[in-house]
Amino acid sequence: METKQITEQKEYIEKISKINEGKVLKYYILTMGCKLNENDSEKIIGMVEKMGYSESKDINEADLYIINTCCVRENAEEKVFGKLGELKKIKEEKNIIIAIGGCMMQEEHITNKIKKSYPFVDVIFGTHTLHKLPEDIYITITKKEKVKDVIDIDGEIYEGLPVKRSNNKQASVTIMYGCNNFCSYCIVPYVRGRERSRKPEDILNEINELAKEGFKEITLLGQNVNSYKGDKEGYGFSNLLRDIDKIEGIEIIRFISPHPKDFTDDVIEAIKSSKKISRLIHVPLQSGSTKVLKDMNRKYTKEQYLNLIDKIKTQIPDAVFSTDIIVGFPRRNR
Repeated sequence: METKQITEQKEYIEKISKINEGKVLKYYILTMGCKLNENDSEKIIGMVEKMGYSESKDINEADLYIINTCCVRENAEEKVFGKLGELKKIKEEKNIIIAIGGCMMQEEHITNKIKKSYPFVDVIFGTHTLHKLPEDIYITITKKEKVKDVIDIDGEIYEGLPVKRSNNKQASVTIMYGCNNFCSYCIVPYVRGRERSRKPEDILNEINELAKEGFKEITLLGQNVNSYKGDKEGYGFSNLLRDIDKIEGIEIIRFISPHPKDFTDDVIEAIKSSKKISRLIHVPLQSGSTKVLKDMNRKYTKEQYLNLIDKIKTQIPDAVFSTDIIVGFPRRNR
């Protein structure tokens, strides 16, 4: 259900659209990181195109340049600051609007550096304030002010944002945000916040609409997708899978990334009983050493992981697995 906040942002979209009416304006977006960031960028593009901007693949043509950052990859900071250095000259030659958001903007030392070393950046927005991008851009256009719109508290879930899908047959659907696991190597809980799950009816309504539009393949997204909890007691990830399985028109259901500790028997049974859920199952391992897994705060042992894989293979003989492994984790001496 659309909230008051989203209604307000749609009003800002309409205001910007009127300002831009009759003009030929372009946007360029650089997306870094994971599938969740790609899904966020689809929402950003959905909003921006309704403001009257059309996409350009050439940064020199852009009137609005957006960077959606990631802070998990090692060279992310270098890439972002290198790109901002490149944009400085373009900004001097053409008064484009530069907006930068995403996970990296939740790190205070990064936003401080941008404000100090790259003062030509117009809008800084965080993971919890993506929905306010229309308002931030409106302030920049009408008041010529710089906007920093970042909050440290966990954000809310906002339904009803415009979305521009990058594919007309496959669509990603975020079912939850944030993470509670606090793996020792991971910054995600600090930049994406704690776990918040969307209501089942909102997810199912979105997927039903996608099916009506001709989408055949759905990928469910979440930092820890199988820890999903609906708003009804006892309604978890397996229940959601079964309900999505009933939607006519959807032929393939995928999900990433699950956590081994939450790969429960009911989830395995839901996959087994479905003809739509993909048999390519991603189960991150991270390390083959129980000692290292403990240092990683992964909350399972090597033996428990192997038992899980054996259980899935026994129940779903045609299952195929992919995984993630960290090489060279700096384990503390015992």
